[in-house]
Amino acid sequence: MRTRSLLAAVLLALPATGVAHATATSPNPAAPPNVTAQQCGTLAGALTANGSVKVQDFFATTPPSSTVDRTETPELFGPGQVRLPGSAAYDADYLEGSSRSGWMVLGDAMYSVSWFVLNETFDVEPGSFKTTKVGGGWGAFTAIETSRFDDSRGHARTTEYGLRGDGNLYRWTIDGKGVWHSTGVAPGFASVKTFTLISQTPTYDTLLANTRSGGLYTIHIPTTAAMKPVVKNLRTSTWQGFESLQAHRCGQYGTLLLAIDKDSDAGYLYAIGHANGASTVIQNRGKVPATFNEPILFNWVAPAGYDLPPYGE
Repeated sequence: MRTRSLLAAVLLALPATGVAHATATSPNPAAPPNVTAQQCGTLAGALTANGSVKVQDFFATTPPSSTVDRTETPELFGPGQVRLPGSAAYDADYLEGSSRSGWMVLGDAMYSVSWFVLNETFDVEPGSFKTTKVGGGWGAFTAIETSRFDDSRGHARTTEYGLRGDGNLYRWTIDGKGVWHSTGVAPGFASVKTFTLISQTPTYDTLLANTRSGGLYTIHIPTTAAMKPVVKNLRTSTWQGFESLQAHRCGQYGTLLLAIDKDSDAGYLYAIGHANGASTVIQNRGKVPATFNEPILFNWVAPAGYDLPPYGE
């Protein structure tokens, strides 16, 4: 049985140094987060060419800064084995180490994956790495994202989104036994390159997506009704160059976005106010001090119920 540490308020803190989600607030929901008063941070993940796992943090200082850049769990996955990752849950609230879990597409199949990393060595605890096949038919999908929500008031769910190459956006709910249930599909998203989760509530999720033509959009999806997304345009140009978007809550209403351009292997931080279409305030905080040359990039997030949910829209 795992022993919980006393660091429950810093669930994403890495051993020695790392990201603790900011609680700074902005008096105006439309304004960008107050990142000068308290650092907002992201926790970025990657799989190297040989299947090792990377952990990096970035803070919205001026210019952006970083304290953690490490490779751990050598060759956890086989080279080229993972094709698509969703955001992975990173729970550092243990005395012994950190638990990791999520869903990844390996070849044509979706798998649930989990493992435990020891604090002192960053090695995987022997016997802790587990993969469970969900099902096949994922070869045509181009992006996936997971919404893990638990507000400790009876509203708990796990929702998975998948974008297929034909532009259909699919939604599933995952029950407590790990069984997937299809809960809708919406067409019309063929121009989307990738997306990330920026909002969770008991009644909706919001994805932030960029398109091949350069647009930046929110996709508001009700979770308690038929899948009828509401799409709003934030920007009409310049966003086509990013292949990975990774979002973390910043302040009461805002989002800190790490956007990565794989052509140049560069990442940029953006502080985004509460999303409201074209009037949304977006501040470019600058280029982060890292090179993103790994083949697979993903977002580290807190487990459901252990951090404030994102509220970017």
